[in-house]
Amino acid sequence: MTMLSLTYNHGVPVILSDILMTSSSGSENFSLPTHLDGVKKVFDKNIIGNSPIDLNQKVYLINSKLCILLGGHLDQMYSFLKYMLAFFKDKVPSSNELSEHLKFYDVEKRNNLLAMVVLAEVESGKTKFHIKTIGSWHKENHEIFGFIYSGGSGAKDLIKLSQNYTGGNGHTNPFNKALTQNLDFLSKFIGNECYTAESILNKWGAGFEMIYFFNGNFKKLSEYTYIIFSGEFDFSSGLDLFPNSILKYSYKENVLYIRAANNEREKMFFVKPIDFDNEKQKIDSSFVPDYESKDYILTYMIKLPDGRIFQPSFVILVDYQNNVRIREQNENLLITTKEWLNYHIESEIRKLLE
Repeated sequence: MTMLSLTYNHGVPVILSDILMTSSSGSENFSLPTHLDGVKKVFDKNIIGNSPIDLNQKVYLINSKLCILLGGHLDQMYSFLKYMLAFFKDKVPSSNELSEHLKFYDVEKRNNLLAMVVLAEVESGKTKFHIKTIGSWHKENHEIFGFIYSGGSGAKDLIKLSQNYTGGNGHTNPFNKALTQNLDFLSKFIGNECYTAESILNKWGAGFEMIYFFNGNFKKLSEYTYIIFSGEFDFSSGLDLFPNSILKYSYKENVLYIRAANNEREKMFFVKPIDFDNEKQKIDSSFVPDYESKDYILTYMIKLPDGRIFQPSFVILVDYQNNVRIREQNENLLITTKEWLNYHIESEIRKLLE
């Protein structure tokens, strides 16, 4: 199944998708970036009908002004992607042209398809965004995100989390705010998944892709690093934290490479587009991206004295090791963060427990 969404805050559309593919022939032992040893221990076959079978991309840039989100049956996802590429890879349609092509798309190829098409159309020097959908989508207004479209098995989870999401601090402009808030929002899912695997039980997750609109073009967020910290807080000893997992996302050509590690092991994952041609295209298995990135997303799972889990997060864009430093030394990974991050977290915890 899947989780697909679009938010539209501060005039900036941000498009999100998970990467998990599931099937009745899948395996609970399937290794995931967030669960390197698989999730067998959390599965109950009396409840879960499908298990992980693959990792694939579900969001695509058709051209610089047109992108799509895909879910549903893989064969219908593939057919729709090829259809859109055939007509619009080298042509930006008008909204009316796009509507006509979607209206006449084969009905038999859409009965198990979930799709969203987003077109950026320039009118009188201003960009207007047109959203077309196929399948069952939920839309609701949101104080932070403007409005949220969501679809797939993860839609209810996304809406539930969004109801308690209040935004963040430190944004410098509308684009920065929209991008940062969506990454901050995603970090909650990543942290929860590493901690509980709840999203995997609901047949979505394992990682995410993001498309945003900047300087007149749709783009994929190309490189960033998630770091998940675990720990606890005690009034006498204070805050005790340690890095639990790290996920480096990096694209090479059209493949997403995820380098993932926990306290015991490390693994590379290759997230291919669904139209990847195994005969003509190759995975570069020698490509191992550095954990260091320009952009970092830090999320924390902290057990409080009353048993609650406190989950703060920080999105640090254009850092260049000012606040986060990652070093590989003697086959060990050393992660250090500036003290102000921990001071801020502890201050927020003490306010929460007053």
